[in-house]
Amino acid sequence: MRSKNFPEILVLEKLEEEISMKKFLSILLYYLFSSSI
Repeated sequence: MRSKNFPEILVLEKLEEEISMKKFLSILLYYLFSSSI
């Protein structure tokens, strides 16, 4: 079911990357704030 030109899959991968980055950043910020208190 793989086709050579499938931009939708690329977009989905980009979205997942962004979501995981935001999760990572928010977790990092959470730890920074909780350790500073």
